[in-house]
Amino acid sequence: DLDNGEMRVLEAEGERGFYGLNFLPDNRLLSHGSEGLLLWDLNSGKYQSLSKREFLFAFDLDAQRRFFVIDTPEGATLWDLQEGTERILPIASDHLLSLAISPDANFVVAGLDGGKILVLPLDSEDPHMLMGHDRSVAAVWVSPASDEIRSVSDDGTVFVWEVPDGPRTHNLPHDEFLTMLRAQTNLRVVTDIEATEGYRIEYA
Repeated sequence: DLDNGEMRVLEAEGERGFYGLNFLPDNRLLSHGSEGLLLWDLNSGKYQSLSKREFLFAFDLDAQRRFFVIDTPEGATLWDLQEGTERILPIASDHLLSLAISPDANFVVAGLDGGKILVLPLDSEDPHMLMGHDRSVAAVWVSPASDEIRSVSDDGTVFVWEVPDGPRTHNLPHDEFLTMLRAQTNLRVVTDIEATEGYRIEYA
């Protein structure tokens, strides 16, 4: 208690500890780690187990602190604390390094170890793919207005993205994909028989 300096110890069964703690409304605390997912009542000091599964490190809550995403052995998982339900998202955990849920709880962002970012609207099973980092995406963040994504990579770069909408670009037919790419850059790679590599870069 930062006002009076008093301290209480909350103890769970087991000895393997926790990876993270998050305060919730109504004087509650959420903990995750090797002991599973626990919901604490800070008035009584008691807890209930929401899941016995071992939860991994990546974790984030929405602005209302009702929904959260967490990395599990089965993949990224969305929890609804109000309904007490969970949903496995189509984001495999074997390449997952970072997770964020938008403050408005409309989409989830996942940073992967190959430099890719997945943006999954929560009313869909088909994520958008953002590509640009050369190495693992160590952290992702969504702006308070839920209109911007920022990502940090082990390649030393920080990217700022608009939240993608519309068709998934990685699923577009080839010609449509090229048209989309041309609309997003003023650089052109064109054939040039006099160039050493057979191509040159042209600025539009």
